[in-house]
Amino acid sequence: TTLNGRDHRTVKRLGGCFLPANRLEEGLIAGFTLVDHFTLAMSCSESTARAAASAAIKKFNIRGTPDTLVESLSGGNQQRLLLALIPEDANLVLLENPTRGLDLASAEWVWSYLRSQYSSRGTVVFSSAELEEMLEVADRILVFFDGRVVRDLPIGQVVYRDVAAAMTGY
Repeated sequence: TTLNGRDHRTVKRLGGCFLPANRLEEGLIAGFTLVDHFTLAMSCSESTARAAASAAIKKFNIRGTPDTLVESLSGGNQQRLLLALIPEDANLVLLENPTRGLDLASAEWVWSYLRSQYSSRGTVVFSSAELEEMLEVADRILVFFDGRVVRDLPIGQVVYRDVAAAMTGY
């Protein structure tokens, strides 16, 4: 997988990260605890990871303990954990359907967090099947069809039927 001709390792080294839509299948490891995930993400000792997990539980309001298995967390708490695992120096965050399956309060929290973290120091790119959500949170919408961008629309110029037509190739 490449981004602008760079492989994913280079993108990560340059401050990019990706959060998949399937939190438990692709983003987290079933059978692992929060501590286990921080140990892997930070390449650190268990005691350092435990401290990071405890801090993340407070900062991200995750309903669990450092020893909670990730599969026992709700979808919203799994998403909060994934956000907590993003390195602090990340400047490009790619999200695939970041609020899919979340309740309204969790979805609003995700967008609030992303705005507060990246509005002045990075870029957030996300995919969503929810046009209303895109209109609420995005600065612009890129419409893809057949693997390429067919429309690049600033939010002020978005007409719902034009986006729908572009999505179907018209």
